[in-house]
Amino acid sequence: MISSGTNINKANITGFVNCIDPLYCEDTATVIVNEPPSNLECKKKVWDPDTKHWVEQINAEIGDTVRFNITLTYTGNGTFLNIHVTDILPACLQYANNASPVETAKNNNNSIIFWNLSNILKNGQSISIEFNALVISPGTNINKANITGFENCTLPLYCEDTATVIVEKPQRSLECEKKVWDPGTKHWVEQINANVSDTVRFKINLSYWGSLAFYNIWINDTLPTCLQYNNNATPYQPEINGKKVIWHLINLTLKYGQNISLEFNALVISSGQNINVVNITGIECGIRQLFCEDTATVLVVKQPDPLVAQAGGPYTGYVNESIQMTGSATGGVAPYTYKWDFNNDGIYNDGVGINPTYTWSIAGTYTIHLKVNDTAGKNATDSAQVTVNIRNNPPNKPSTPEGPASGKTKKVLTYSSGAVDPNSDQIYLMFNWGDGNTSGWLGPFNSGTAHTANHTWTVKGKYNITVKAKDTHNEESAWSDPLTITITRRISAEYTTPIFESIMNHFPAVEKLITALLNIIETMRLNHPSSLL
Repeated sequence: MISSGTNINKANITGFVNCIDPLYCEDTATVIVNEPPSNLECKKKVWDPDTKHWVEQINAEIGDTVRFNITLTYTGNGTFLNIHVTDILPACLQYANNASPVETAKNNNNSIIFWNLSNILKNGQSISIEFNALVISPGTNINKANITGFENCTLPLYCEDTATVIVEKPQRSLECEKKVWDPGTKHWVEQINANVSDTVRFKINLSYWGSLAFYNIWINDTLPTCLQYNNNATPYQPEINGKKVIWHLINLTLKYGQNISLEFNALVISSGQNINVVNITGIECGIRQLFCEDTATVLVVKQPDPLVAQAGGPYTGYVNESIQMTGSATGGVAPYTYKWDFNNDGIYNDGVGINPTYTWSIAGTYTIHLKVNDTAGKNATDSAQVTVNIRNNPPNKPSTPEGPASGKTKKVLTYSSGAVDPNSDQIYLMFNWGDGNTSGWLGPFNSGTAHTANHTWTVKGKYNITVKAKDTHNEESAWSDPLTITITRRISAEYTTPIFESIMNHFPAVEKLITALLNIIETMRLNHPSSLL
């Protein structure tokens, strides 16, 4: 097969019968040859200066310049053109120019390079791109190239490949490590959990890996606000300056591979994320200053406040009536459960919840108890006083006042009344004389007994006398039914003599007659003073 297509193979045969009659026939067979699929292959390589070959992976150090190669090969029956190459550098690498061919564009931080190539490739043809990159940080640096283009201007083709540069973290001349002791695992670790009031132990390791000597060493360990230095430092005692724990190892010199460890205690005084930072400085053989630092963390979860139960109160209520309690709790770990002891037997089974009720049948003062349990299994108790009274009833309506049904002005009259208190409390009585005056509260008197009060009217007329009672709890009764009395005007002294006064006292009818006559005379005198002259 030398080309694609539908290949029809024809055979024809001729001959003669008895050398006289010619004969002829023919037939075909077909071979269909498909075009091979188009293919775009790209290979990303990095130059190995040791083997002098392009390879998929090399080892390098920070500061090295590495060279990459991108080779594109087209396979197909058409042409491959409009070629775009994008090379994406990882964060550990940075584009360092010297590209061939020169890049079309690059982004601002030199991490993505673009080529727009005008080359036109035919079957089996290749094109290569090379460029430099600078190693700027350790890690596994995977460099990716992707290529796009079109076959015969219509069919898009794509491929991508990677090459890797592995950069080990360089060993520093000075290394320090801060650890904290984990009593659970019995190991020095970077972080532990602790509680307020715990004592934690820190360890500082310092190693020198330089080729000279390291001396005049300052170690400054800064404690966060949640920690406080708590002595027991080894092998050297530090100077304490607030939260700073300081060692100045002026007589110590470290050479290659030598190290020193320091330990000390700290007290956890509050909750939070306690990051303890140590930094170390010193001089390397009078040439330069070296520095390193590290941290260790103590996580202290804020402990809940102590659980406190509050039974409320003091409470008051009445015999045979429900009294509602109000319990509450603070601190601990919510939610809470509430159990009550109302009969003071030490067993919390008389009520549950925040607002239970209870009824006492006998008046008195009782002590109740509340027990609160939180989710963390803690419990707290509290007590309160309950005073149970017999409910007070006001006195009954007093009896209708008793006394004279009539009287004279300016003459003292006496009336009596009484009331019964359902609770047998002592009572007070107040007489309302119907003229705008009262007796005020009189008493106290025993329940069910009658008591008197005096009053003098100054103006004639009819008056309703009523009485109200109250008990020692200041609960008042209703007003009594009224006693209606008549007050007439007393005869003026200018019309009377002692003998005349005596006659009127013994003969009321005479008094009434004379009083009526005198009232007429008095009225006439007031209205027509000249007619009586």
